[in-house]
Amino acid sequence: MNAIKPISISLGVALHDLLQLEQDHQHLADLRRRVKTHIVDSVQSSVDVCNLLTQLAEYVAEHFTLEEEIMRRMHYPHIDEHKEEHWRVTQRLTEVVYDFEIGKDGILHEVVSFLDEWLEIQSTCMDRKLMAYRPS
Repeated sequence: MNAIKPISISLGVALHDLLQLEQDHQHLADLRRRVKTHIVDSVQSSVDVCNLLTQLAEYVAEHFTLEEEIMRRMHYPHIDEHKEEHWRVTQRLTEVVYDFEIGKDGILHEVVSFLDEWLEIQSTCMDRKLMAYRPS
């Protein structure tokens, strides 16, 4: 009996790839919520918040790698713009984690604002363009 193959949407991009991206987005939103809760409610130590920020940064890097591979296979025409946004976000997350580690004044509010802004742009703009793209 033949193994079930993933449904191919176009150019080698499988439905499970796109579903994985959507699951990643849900996990990123959950991590953002956890970071915000820990920061706003001060329910965790600064070490715990720092660990959570590091976990978020690592997960974002993995997600971006997967997303860029899918865009490459799709021959996505806006890949350079999207990768540039990924680079900007990765750099900013690195700065935020560092600033938190060194105890920069006001960093907690900056972290919350950055996470809100980035995930809003990511989910409403950049990734929706990607998910809506169908090569002709």
